[in-house]
Order: sequence, then structure tokens, then C-alpha cells
Amino acid sequence: MQQTTLEKSKKKAQVSETSSSSNKVKKKASFLHTLFLILIILVLTSIIALGGIFIFNIAGLKRDIAKALVNFPLIGNVVKPLAENKTPEQIEAEQLELKKRDLNLQMQKNNEKEKQLLSKEKELSQKEIELQSKENELNEKIAQADDKLQSIMEQVQYIEKMDTAKAAQVLLNMNERSAVIQILRNLKKDKAAAIISYMDPLQAAQLLEELDNTKPDLKSNILP
Repeated sequence: MQQTTLEKSKKKAQVSETSSSSNKVKKKASFLHTLFLILIILVLTSIIALGGIFIFNIAGLKRDIAKALVNFPLIGNVVKPLAENKTPEQIEAEQLELKKRDLNLQMQKNNEKEKQLLSKEKELSQKEIELQSKENELNEKIAQADDKLQSIMEQVQYIEKMDTAKAAQVLLNMNERSAVIQILRNLKKDKAAAIISYMDPLQAAQLLEELDNTKPDLKSNILP
């Protein structure tokens, strides 16, 4: 009998504790809910108050509050014009001015690039002119050499047909020494040897020395 009474007492105590714990949780949840509602009311009240100040400029606080909010993320860029107390026309004019500056900077960059391209183009044109000039000079020298060679070959044919003694005299009377050497180089070996044998020994030796570097076999044909 006493044991049954004790068990009932324990059950009542457990139920009482559970009920008390549940009440505490409910009270805590109710408190948080109330606190959340208060915060929402405060935020909404602040927004309404700030909106009224910005719209109606109550007590002239619009500019001061805008200045205070300039450093806040997101809304800072929005309220900055208000903090500076600028009209929509002024704001638009500033935006246009910024765009104009950006365009001017871009134009300057483009002009600089264009100048660089023109400078490179001018440099390339100058190099092309120099190359063309060198090519013309080379072609002129080649043409002169061809003319000179043609003249030499004509003289060679003329000397080939002449009497040996007379041919030797003609060569000795020529003023251009290099022409004499060229003629002797292009004559037939026996004809060149015969002509040199009719010359003064000293003159013949000089001619042989000049011919020695390019036509060593000619010297051997001439010498006894």
C-alpha cells in the first residue's frame, strides 16, 4: 500500500517537472517572438521616419542624415547625391561630365596608338625607300659592269683579229690598266702569250704579276 502511494507521488512529481519545463520553453519562445516584433516595429518606424525626412525634409535634417548614411554599404551610393544637396539636374550633369571624361581618355589613348602606328608606318616607309635606293644602286652597278664587260668583249674580238705586234702596242697605249688586264684574261691563251712576248720585259713582268693571281696557267704558257 505504501509502495503504491510512493509510485503515484513520483509520477506526479515527474508530470509537474515536465509541465514546468514546458512552461519555461513557452515563455522563452514568447519573449523572443515579442522581441522580434519590437525590432521589426523599430526598423519600420526608422524607415518611415527616414522616408519622411528625405521626402519632406523635416526640420532640415535631410542633408545631415544623408551624410551620416554615405559610408553605409549599398545605400551609400544612393544617398550620396542627397548628402551633397544636389538637384537631379546637377546629378545628371555630373554623370554626363564623367562620361565625357571617360570618352576623352579613350580618345587620347586611341590618338596615342594612332601616333605610334603612324610612326612605325613612317619608319617602315623610310626603310623601304632605303632598300629601294640600294637596289637601284646595285642595279646601276650591275648595268655598268655589264656595259663594261660588253665593251671588253668587243675589244677582245678586235684584238684577236689584229697583228700580234700591233695588238701589243695598242694595249700598251691604253690608259686604263684594268681594261688591259681584262682583255688579256679573255683572250685565247696563245694569243695573250704572243702579245705579252712583244712587250718590254719590265712591262711584261708587271702584267704577268697582275695576271698571276687569277690566271696562273697563262703565265706558264707565256714563259719560255
